[in-house]
Amino acid sequence: MNRRSKIKSGRSEQVIQVLIYCVVIGLCLAIILPCLNIAALSFNDGKDAAKGGIYFWPRMFTLDNYKQVFKDGTITKAYMITIARTVIGTAASLTVTSFAAYALKEKELPGRKILTMLITFTMLFGGRDDPYLYSVQQAGTGGSFQCLCCSWSGKRYIPVDDENLF
Repeated sequence: MNRRSKIKSGRSEQVIQVLIYCVVIGLCLAIILPCLNIAALSFNDGKDAAKGGIYFWPRMFTLDNYKQVFKDGTITKAYMITIARTVIGTAASLTVTSFAAYALKEKELPGRKILTMLITFTMLFGGRDDPYLYSVQQAGTGGSFQCLCCSWSGKRYIPVDDENLF
């Protein structure tokens, strides 16, 4: 017969446990309640929302706000760019990192120590962005979707002409 022994906790441990739960619940509420407020305001009529007093439930429910946002299609285009950039950038970053990890794993790789030092050095001391931005500008690709997706190396503030992305 296998018996489980319970460790008895003292009074001070129980008080600390209750305090920890209270802090976690407070932090969760600090995150959830503003989100509920924004959702209630987004589903409420705009003129009525300007009066105030809406907290967690819309007073005058309407979907007109969402119809207005999705009417011209710019928000869907922006989401498509965001999703495509995330997928392509993540895949490119994982591919390069995986190749480097596999190469560095091999004990017999010629120049392994130098390659490891170069990778570590560039992780610790990043270069300036000016040469990268200058080369992008000279190539004429600053506003292209390809340039935006290939900026997974950390250069995320290249000016983008989103009219020509898709």
